[in-house]
Amino acid sequence: MAEREFKIIGSPDLIRFDFNLSSATVEETSLAWGEGIVKVFGEEYWYGEDQDGGAIPLVWSWVDLLEFLGRSWPGLFLEEVYPINVNPVNPRLLRQALAARWESLAREIVLEEDELIYK
Repeated sequence: MAEREFKIIGSPDLIRFDFNLSSATVEETSLAWGEGIVKVFGEEYWYGEDQDGGAIPLVWSWVDLLEFLGRSWPGLFLEEVYPINVNPVNPRLLRQALAARWESLAREIVLEEDELIYK
């Protein structure tokens, strides 16, 4: 089996597309079909799974992904910020940022902010 050569677009610490438009698993006449993985903050986000649940390239029409991004990008770009003054680098760090903020605040404020965050 020939080694797959993936094109990489993006940054490993933000959003990254690893794809190959010349997959042997689809018909030669198919346009913009191929295989690949989309990663967000270094974690697989759009991918297939092998028998063990591991991430493998997804065979898909990459036009679908581009259409989704085209429709959604304005909303993603202008997405609201958190309702309180925290701004973690990514959502996985939200709890850590909140804990640091709440160390010096009164319990009543912490409860109010907690409710705002998780509405």
